[in-house]
Amino acid sequence: MSFENIIVIILIISILGIFLPINKSEYNIKEVLGEMWNYSNPAYEFMVGEAGIYYNSSFLMCGDLKNIDCIEETQENGGTYFIIKENGFYKIDSHISGKSTVAGGQYGIGVGINFNIDDRHCYGRVDGTNNANIVTISCVDYLKKGDKINMLFEEEDEPIKGFNIYSANLNIIKVGGVAR
Repeated sequence: MSFENIIVIILIISILGIFLPINKSEYNIKEVLGEMWNYSNPAYEFMVGEAGIYYNSSFLMCGDLKNIDCIEETQENGGTYFIIKENGFYKIDSHISGKSTVAGGQYGIGVGINFNIDDRHCYGRVDGTNNANIVTISCVDYLKKGDKINMLFEEEDEPIKGFNIYSANLNIIKVGGVAR
């Protein structure tokens, strides 16, 4: 086959691709489905109590949503969380900007699935130096319909301390279908 024939075939395929109907759900899967966020000035003080316990984030607000639910509850009832509507692989991106209210200690910040952080694969740490910190978290996980996704905080080594939060967000993007 000559070079010119290959070019003609590529052009025909390209033109057909423009006019053929496309199932949008298969091709737009990498859009942000949901976002929760917070901006505080002065900072919002988030209190953590007992060391080693995860605390739900109740200070985030639901933002733009597409094919996902977002619930705003009290900290005791799960805080702010997404509810997944279909099985698949999801990319979860998060950031938090803040600092410890007292020197010492170490805080863990993670993405919870059904209000738990099992293996800390979607997790970051902030030291308690009283300096401003920015933590970014990005991970991919297989989620099932009905799973609840939220941001969790933990005081890793010392009880009853606060964390001043200036800004935070959590985004979720569907990146793929069924598990292999």
